[in-house]
Amino acid sequence: MTIKQILKKYHKLEIELLLAHVLKKQKEFLYLNKDHRLTNRQMSQISQMVKRREKGEPIAYILGYKDFMGHRFKVNKDVLIPRPETEGLVEKVIEHITRSMEQKNPIRILDVGTGSGCIIISLAKGLRAKGIEFYASDISKKALAVAKANARNLLPPHPSSPSGGEEKGGGLRIKFIHSDILQNVRMNFDVIVANLPYVPKKYYVSSIKYLRWEPKIALVDPIKDFDVYRRFFIEVGGHLNPKGVILLEIDPSSRKSLKGYQQKFLPKAKIKFHKDFNNLWRYAEIKLR
Repeated sequence: MTIKQILKKYHKLEIELLLAHVLKKQKEFLYLNKDHRLTNRQMSQISQMVKRREKGEPIAYILGYKDFMGHRFKVNKDVLIPRPETEGLVEKVIEHITRSMEQKNPIRILDVGTGSGCIIISLAKGLRAKGIEFYASDISKKALAVAKANARNLLPPHPSSPSGGEEKGGGLRIKFIHSDILQNVRMNFDVIVANLPYVPKKYYVSSIKYLRWEPKIALVDPIKDFDVYRRFFIEVGGHLNPKGVILLEIDPSSRKSLKGYQQKFLPKAKIKFHKDFNNLWRYAEIKLR
């Protein structure tokens, strides 16, 4: 089949992305070379990908990557697919550090529930100042393996370390920690950022056909809506430096719960909520006074 025939046959399946991936070409190539005929091997690849997509599997898992903050992150079914809303969280962390902490040295940042590592790696690439230390934790060893692979791919080896060192990159060091929330974390931080499971159970059940491909542990709290954030608030106070800040991605309906957790477990802190590009309350900023 030619590119033109495939585009017409599978026009509802984001076929441009699949075709470009199989042909290892930019999407523009497809429309400038519509009469290009695929090999039997390429047709077999397209056929397999189309079957997976028709079953509802996210295209990021089919391709094996997702673009985030201008960088290509490896993803598989062990990690959540990075969302555009999370890019807003990264931007807020960079803005906060640039505005409020540029005179402090060193600055220590922790990403809790790192998943693919998209947050901490994007921060490491976006914050090039010396004296910034980067840490990331996750309860899933498989997720940490994906995050480490992304760090190796996206951050050049540290000049003073052996080539391919899994925790070094670009003059910066990312240390990955296997931990349930903060249980295995043994130090304090100036900034703690987290995108923990926050999808309400009722929404998860009603959207199961869309979300069922992604790891449930990364999407929904197994005990009670937003209870993972209650646990986070209980533990986080002992890991913040004076005037430390917490930045969270949240469900818009969780504001009341988070405000209550802050008042109970971090009474000396101040909480503020911010909206995302859809005008939804998507981020919480908690500062120690």
